[in-house]
Amino acid sequence: MIVNPALLYAVFWFFLLFLYNLRLSNVLLPISKEALFFFSASIGMFLFGYILFSLITRKLIVRPKLQLGTYQKWVFSKDTTKVLAVLTKVLLAGLSAELIYFQNLPLISLLGIGKTVLYTDFGFPGIHGLFNAILLVIISILFVRQLFRPTKLNLLCIMLAFAWPILLVTRQLFVTVAVQFIFLYILIRGVSFKRFFRIFLLVCGLVLMFGYIGDMRSGRDSFIALASPTVEYPDYLPSGLLWVYIYMVSPLNNIVNNMDVVPYYAPVGTISGLIPSFARSFLMDSLGVSPPDWNLVNETLNVSSMHEKFLTDFGPYFSNFVYLLVSFFSCFLLKRSSKDPRYGFALVVILHAIVFSFFADFLFHLVFVAQLVFYIALFKRPSFND
Repeated sequence: MIVNPALLYAVFWFFLLFLYNLRLSNVLLPISKEALFFFSASIGMFLFGYILFSLITRKLIVRPKLQLGTYQKWVFSKDTTKVLAVLTKVLLAGLSAELIYFQNLPLISLLGIGKTVLYTDFGFPGIHGLFNAILLVIISILFVRQLFRPTKLNLLCIMLAFAWPILLVTRQLFVTVAVQFIFLYILIRGVSFKRFFRIFLLVCGLVLMFGYIGDMRSGRDSFIALASPTVEYPDYLPSGLLWVYIYMVSPLNNIVNNMDVVPYYAPVGTISGLIPSFARSFLMDSLGVSPPDWNLVNETLNVSSMHEKFLTDFGPYFSNFVYLLVSFFSCFLLKRSSKDPRYGFALVVILHAIVFSFFADFLFHLVFVAQLVFYIALFKRPSFND
């Protein structure tokens, strides 16, 4: 069920609504009937897309039955290795150019060493996102190689790649790598109690790391004041717990506060996510498109989940057709992933986007769409055991 996009979305968003209704922060608004209907309808459309796909294909797939032999041969094949080598050279050249241009890394700068470089400033606009996509492709395939044939050299390469988002102080990229690793592990190895416990420990570690990086950037006391917990937050508890709770429910809070937004009734926001950042504002200005009147409950808690984009594009009713299409496409990847590893890796990108759907729209995000395209277009389909 965890690797089934429709079922994952339904369970995850039921869980988010449960967390929201706990009302553990004073900044959270009472959920309106309109907002509750909107969230529930999105869950219903994801499930309907899954049912519709199952009826059309006459096969109900809860999770794919992978041909692991095919996956193993594919990740170690000469064709895959050649593409990885080219991508690695492109990535190293790009990251080296960025490092030379900015003359420092955000983490080193944060420690007071060398030139001041903020994490928001590092990277060439537009191109840096493609570098991130290449990094995700490379590290994901290396991770699966490590699952099949562990080697110290391969593990070292993974650790070096994993260190990059830490050096850039980018929690989103760091957690993205970790979440995609978790889904790849579940896809390849399945889930047992022992493995579930390991994943649970990993998630706990990510929560602590998430809070630690957040404290480095803004400070513990200032964040607790911002989160305004309904009860006094104990000093002995790691701030990561409160960080995660607020980051998961505050986007829903902003959606609740904007259910009356006037939509474009056109895919303006959806398409803008596929345009490099340096050209996005220019194109929107050229088309005479102004940002929607979106009101934040708190200016610091400024994310509104993936629903913001679809709500402002299509409104609370027509956006449900988008969720239906996404669910149908996800089911297609689910079906194809059994025999073709490329679609298995692509499926993980969608699963990751669903987990992050509380935070932002990663379904129509340039980095992750590029990651999908790289898997399907750059790598050859397996020619064995089809």
